[in-house]
Amino acid sequence: DFTAYIMTAAVEGMHENDADLVEMRPELTALRDAAKQRLREHFKERETERLRALVDQWKAEGIYPYQEAPASPVAEAEREVFNICAISVHERLPAFETSDTDNKKLTMRLLKQALESNPSSLQTILKEVLNLPKHVQDDLADLLQRTKLSSIIKAAKVVSDRLTFIQSLRYMLFDTVMNKKLKERSQLQRILVNELWIFGEQYALGLDDQGLKALLEKHAELLGRAVLAADVVRDINGDDAIPDLMLYRKFADRTKGRYEHLVIELKRPSVKIGSDELTQIKKYAFTVANDSRFEKGQTKWTFVAISTDFDDVVEAEAHQTARAYGHVHASDSINIYVSKWAGVIQDCEWRHDFYRKELDLEILAEDATAYLRKRYPNYVPPATAGVATPATVVPAAATG
Repeated sequence: DFTAYIMTAAVEGMHENDADLVEMRPELTALRDAAKQRLREHFKERETERLRALVDQWKAEGIYPYQEAPASPVAEAEREVFNICAISVHERLPAFETSDTDNKKLTMRLLKQALESNPSSLQTILKEVLNLPKHVQDDLADLLQRTKLSSIIKAAKVVSDRLTFIQSLRYMLFDTVMNKKLKERSQLQRILVNELWIFGEQYALGLDDQGLKALLEKHAELLGRAVLAADVVRDINGDDAIPDLMLYRKFADRTKGRYEHLVIELKRPSVKIGSDELTQIKKYAFTVANDSRFEKGQTKWTFVAISTDFDDVVEAEAHQTARAYGHVHASDSINIYVSKWAGVIQDCEWRHDFYRKELDLEILAEDATAYLRKRYPNYVPPATAGVATPATVVPAAATG
């Protein structure tokens, strides 16, 4: 804050009330404007002196990353930009001034490297961080006392990636061109193996695309039992049983030693779940229920068949009195469900909606396709390689 005074003979003879008439006297307005310009020059000179003194201090400390004088006008301009950025860091981040020499040197080198290799990213970072309101800066400083900035960024990135994947999954399953080309095991399943949070945070991958025998062996291992006999495990009709995906979790809040297994049968998006598909998942469940090698009292099995839609027969069976929508069989140890992808996606969005709002995050259609192409280039159907923006997809609301 400052107050400036202009001393001039031009005001002689003026009365105090005549100050309101200054705008009507060109010689006074010109003088005022000249004074403002001189003030700007004065503070610029002082800032330059302060900057020069601070740079000299950094050089004396051995943390300034430039050793030689700039060799060209471009290098000189780059040096000036660096100095401005470094001053901003010095002024806006109190921890910088109090940190040790090694940390200061590292910060300076990173700042220099960022300017040289990717100045646009640096501009975004500095603009967002340094323009934060005071109370948000304080919140960030408080967070950094308890965790690392890299951890904060990683957590936000996880949520951002999840929200992007939800849109990507909706595109894969409901786009009329994409869902006809998507393959169940070699593509959709390969992608979902890396995105198991879709089905619930509590689940961890147990087995992926193995025979039912391997599934049972894994179950025995979790219970601390010996591995199963080497005979081939078949379903109740004698056919080899190969569920698509298995996830498991422990009942951490219940009786010690109890486990739950979730077995998911994925169906190609173009295939409705009908009587055949429902019979298939029931075969899996009943094979486990009829196997005498498991302690039924210690284990709970949940089998789910998932696709984009049901036929009329399964739709009718999905509505049962006193049960949740899709719960088609229930016993002490076995529960069987049929589920629609729209419902799974809707549940994921609900679970992450709070974080989306707090992050003020908007996921565009092109973000979804770019995420798929970058993260799963080997599992996305070739037809999408040239797709820039998928058609807007509005799946029917999930029932139940």
